[in-house]
Amino acid sequence: MEIIEIRNRWKWGESIHLISEGGYGHCLLEFKDDTTWGFISGLVVHPSKQNCGIATAIIEKAEEITLREGFNIVCLSVEKQRQWQFEWYKRLGYEVYDEDKEEYWLRKYIRR
Repeated sequence: MEIIEIRNRWKWGESIHLISEGGYGHCLLEFKDDTTWGFISGLVVHPSKQNCGIATAIIEKAEEITLREGFNIVCLSVEKQRQWQFEWYKRLGYEVYDEDKEEYWLRKYIRR
């Protein structure tokens, strides 16, 4: 599955919008200038295309780009009420590194 990258440079760093072929899924991958990791946010897949591998393909592309940019950690957050999403990220190799009352903060160390 092809994932399209749209890159933007801001005052604070870079953001890359990842959009799946057909536009059925997308997320934002950010690299802030003062950090050493990529941060994934806003991962969504259209309900008619869920469970088709789109989200996994987007996450894998985000991890690939993170390595390409010279980093080896990807972070994200998940609302605690979305337990199914939390379990999915754990299956992809993400682990909790912090939490608050409403969210888990997850990370994954990635390698070539």
